[in-house]
Amino acid sequence: MNPAITQDMKRTWDTFNVFLDSSLPSLDELYSLPRWACVAAATRCARRVQPFIVSPHNSIISEARLNNSELAILASEKMARTAGRSDRDLLRLAVNLSFAAVTGGDSIHKSGGRLHQMIELARAFQSNQEDAAVTATLAAAECAWLTCIAESGKQVHPFLVSFIPLCSTEICTAELSRGLSKLDQIDLLMLQAPIGRAIGDDLDFLIQMTKRCSWNDNSPVDVGLFPDLWPKGIPSRVPHIQIPSIDTELEQRRFSELSKSSTGCSLLFIVLLALLVFPFAVLCMT
Repeated sequence: MNPAITQDMKRTWDTFNVFLDSSLPSLDELYSLPRWACVAAATRCARRVQPFIVSPHNSIISEARLNNSELAILASEKMARTAGRSDRDLLRLAVNLSFAAVTGGDSIHKSGGRLHQMIELARAFQSNQEDAAVTATLAAAECAWLTCIAESGKQVHPFLVSFIPLCSTEICTAELSRGLSKLDQIDLLMLQAPIGRAIGDDLDFLIQMTKRCSWNDNSPVDVGLFPDLWPKGIPSRVPHIQIPSIDTELEQRRFSELSKSSTGCSLLFIVLLALLVFPFAVLCMT
């Protein structure tokens, strides 16, 4: 067994395998996947639960969350497709917006922009909400987070282990907490099996492609290579939504312009401060 795989991780993985009524690859096989293959798998997980973001209770918040989640997934797909050679600005924008979409901006403000604190705050908010829309939004945010880890050159496999249950079991749990009838609960529980099979199929596909094409950590992985997201059709409990059209190039330009504007304001402030302090310093010296 890979020395990085702990007994707790193995037990957790085995539990999810049973819970999802699926045949997931072993953790050793999972650890054989290169980083951009893992990112590609994460984008697929986020895509499957994205429809749960739309809440009938608040259409304005739902639209914002859906747009931000789509940007996070698109940025991650683009990074995987180019093996991390895309512009980092788009990914940084996606991470900030997607995590802000989970908590209404609190995670950005309280974390000071530090990614690990942003994640902790977003997860704490999600656990208090018991809301599938929040959990699905967090799935897209964590997808972008995984991409940041891959982009930095680090291994992402352990994080994918925790990402998969986030994208499936917690969604089901959140939905069940809404007081559904017994019949609806049974119908919902049947969603676990197709999610588990779809995840297993994606990972098996990536393991086979890695061997066949001799992929390594620098190999690009285009999500267009995958088969259908739902090979046997969309499960009945998954809402049908209209995926927003996001112009990533436009968003990237906006972010760059905003960054330049922010830098320009900072420089102007420094210059003005220097002009005010300099005369005072001269007087003190004389």
